[in-house]
Amino acid sequence: GELRLVSGKVCLADWIELDPPRLVFDLGRREATWGIHAYMRCLRDLIRSEHQITSYDLAIYLVQFWPKG
Repeated sequence: GELRLVSGKVCLADWIELDPPRLVFDLGRREATWGIHAYMRCLRDLIRSEHQITSYDLAIYLVQFWPKG
């Protein structure tokens, strides 16, 4: 897709929590339109211990930007 950024910055934040952004990425170009690909993969794993089995999910994200035009 495409994304228009006035500041040229992208913030990484939680989707659920209302905390302030944790990381800010400066793409180095203001008032620009960027091409964007976003990929997400969910991994599920089990931890087996002597007394219990615990399941957890891990989400991995890859987001790629490139200047358009």
